Amino acid sequence: TADGAPDWVIGSIYRQNCTALGYVGCTGNRVFRRRQGQAYVDETDLWGPRNTGWTWGMALWDTNNDGALDLTVTSGHITSIPWQGPPPQLTHWTNPGIPPLRD
Repeated sequence: TADGAPDWVIGSIYRQNCTALGYVGCTGNRVFRRRQGQAYVDETDLWGPRNTGWTWGMALWDTNNDGALDLTVTSGHITSIPWQGPPPQLTHWTNPGIPPLRD
């Protein structure tokens, strides 16, 4: 954030009803925001980038030099079975300063 406190993003696999199906670690990406002098707060659903499929990497950076961090995610699932997962993709969200991010 522009307040100087570090924010943190974690890329993860998303699968609908993942825990109900008995899987672990597939509830999607996470965005943790930290306000100056406070603990991290999970703002994933507030900001919106939970489901990008099978995430490979994420980057927080200020792409338009407005002082607000934007988010870029690479994701996809490479497999020999074409119907098994979305094709590789690059998704970018611009931070308008208030949730949610805009893609």
